[in-house]
Amino acid sequence: MTRSDPSPGQEIPHAPLARMLRNPVSIGGHPDLHKMLAEDLESLRLIVDGLRRLETKAMETLSAVDACNRGYFTPAEEDSVMRLVFAFRSYRLGLYEIIQHYLAYEQVADAELRLRAFSTGYAAALFLYGKSFTMLHVAETRPILRRKLNEENRDGAMSAGFLDEVVDSYSSVFHQRLLRRAQRFWHSQRTLMHSLRASDPDWRWLSTVIRRQRGIVRRAFKRVVHWRIRHDWKALWRMVFKPIGTMSGGLGMLFAGRVARKRPSNKAVHAIDAALLNQLSPLLQPGDILLIRAEGKLTTSLLPGFWAHAAIYVGGAGDVERLGMSAHPLVKTRWPALRDNEPQWGWVIEAVSPKVTIHPLDYSLRADHVAVLRAQLDSVELHAVLDEACSHLGKPYDFKFDFNISSRIVCTELIYRAFHGRAKITFDLVKRLGRYSLCSDDIARQATRAHEGGGGPMELVALAVRDGASRMNLLESVHAVRGMELILDGLRPTAVRDFARRASR
Repeated sequence: MTRSDPSPGQEIPHAPLARMLRNPVSIGGHPDLHKMLAEDLESLRLIVDGLRRLETKAMETLSAVDACNRGYFTPAEEDSVMRLVFAFRSYRLGLYEIIQHYLAYEQVADAELRLRAFSTGYAAALFLYGKSFTMLHVAETRPILRRKLNEENRDGAMSAGFLDEVVDSYSSVFHQRLLRRAQRFWHSQRTLMHSLRASDPDWRWLSTVIRRQRGIVRRAFKRVVHWRIRHDWKALWRMVFKPIGTMSGGLGMLFAGRVARKRPSNKAVHAIDAALLNQLSPLLQPGDILLIRAEGKLTTSLLPGFWAHAAIYVGGAGDVERLGMSAHPLVKTRWPALRDNEPQWGWVIEAVSPKVTIHPLDYSLRADHVAVLRAQLDSVELHAVLDEACSHLGKPYDFKFDFNISSRIVCTELIYRAFHGRAKITFDLVKRLGRYSLCSDDIARQATRAHEGGGGPMELVALAVRDGASRMNLLESVHAVRGMELILDGLRPTAVRDFARRASR
C-alpha cells in the first residue's frame, strides 16, 4: 500500500486545496526524516520503473485493440484497457502520497535536507505530470478511448468525466505558473546540487529524473492546451480562472502555500493517540486484522469507500517468540534490532510502499479510525497465518493490485494470502476495472456478514472512530457491529457529532 492504500474503486471529487494544506502528512508527522526520504526514494524508483513499463504495455495493448476501426470495445478489450487505467491511477496515488509528505519542506532547517525534501516532491510531481501527458496524448488520437475514459464504469469503479478531470488539471495555467516557481527555486540551489551529485548516486538519479521530466512537461503543455480548447471551449475558463480548487496537479499541492503566502502546519495530528492505544491494546491478540483510515491524507480523500489500509497485528516481543515468529528466516535477521527496540504496544506486519515490513503499532495507527477483526483460529491455524504473513516480508508493494502474482504485494493481498481458506474463511475477489481484487471495505463486510448470520469465521472485536465533535468513540460487541454497518452504508463518523449514540440505537 502506499501509506494510505489505494483500494479499487471510483475516483471522487477532490477536496479544496486549502484544507489539504492545513493537514500535511509530512515532515513534522514522521519520526525520522532521513528514513522517510529513503523510503520515498525507493518508492519513487518503483513508480518510475513501473510507469515506464506500463507505458510500453499500454502501447502494445492499444495497438492490438481494434475498437477504433470497429467502433466499440469487446468485453475483453475493455478489461485490458481498464486494467491499464487502474494501474495508472494506482501509480498516480503513490506519487500524490510522496508529494504530500513534503508540503512543509520549507520548515526543514538543514539546507541539504530541505533541498532533498523539495527535490523528492518536485521529482514526483514532474513525473506525475509527464506520464499524465502521455496518457492524454494517447486518448487524443483515439476518440473512442476518450469517450470510454469519460464514461461511468459499469461496476461503479470510475466516475464519469475521469479523463476530462485529468485534462483540466494538466492544462491549468495556474499549475504552469507553479512549475516556473519551482524551477526558479531549483536553479537557486545549483551550488548545493552539484556537490550532492558528486557524492551521492541516489541524488544523481533524482536530479536526472527532474531534468528529463522538466523538458517533457514544458513541451507537452501547449499540445494539451490546444487539444483541450479544441474539444471544449468552456474549458478555457476553467484553465485560466478555476485551477486552484482541485488537487490533481501535484505541484499545486507542493507550491500553493508559497503562492498564497501560507505555510502548512508542521505536524499532522491524528485522533488515535497514546490514550486510545492504551484502551485498545488490551483488546488485541496476535493475528488480528486492523482496518485503518487517516483523515486529511490526500490519497485517503481520493479513494472510494471508507477503510483505506489493512494490517496484521503480531503482538509484542513475548508473543513473537512464543508463536515462533522470531525463528522465521525472514524475521530472524531482523529480530535482534526489533527486540532491542520493542515498542510499547507491539508490532504489525503491513504492505506499504515501498515494501512489506514490520512496523510498531503506533506507527501504523497514525490515523483517525481503526477496526479490529478477529478470525476464529486454533493455534495451528494461527501459526500458519503468521508464518504466511512473514513469508512476504521485503517484497515490493504492488501498485497494480494484481492478485495473480505474489512477487509484489498490496496490503489487502497480504490479508488475503494469509487468511483465505483457513478456518472456513473465504474472501470473494471483486472485479473492478478489469481486475479481480479485494479492498478493505470488502474485508469489513465479511466480518459484518458473519455477525448477521449468527456467527462465522470472523468477528468484529472493536471499532474506534473519530466523530464530528473530534471525540474518539471506542465501540465493542454489537455496538461496534452497528457502527460498522453504518459506515459501510455510507455514513462518515466525522459527519456525526455523537457517533457512539448513533451506533447504540
